[in-house]
Amino acid sequence: MTVQTSAHPQPQSMPAQRAGLRAWLGLATLVLPVILIAVDMTVLSFAVPISPQTWPRPASSCCG
Repeated sequence: MTVQTSAHPQPQSMPAQRAGLRAWLGLATLVLPVILIAVDMTVLSFAVPISPQTWPRPASSCCG
């Protein structure tokens, strides 16, 4: 006699559905801003080098 010890039955295999236009547009809406920010940060890191010479000095405060 076989006793099933699992409380959850095995899932039925379902045929895979292809993504529709709405799913692709949703993915593009989420991914496009991430790509733009990544490219912007990459360009900014090359354009603004970080070195001790570019750090602000205490003597050059704007208020005197």
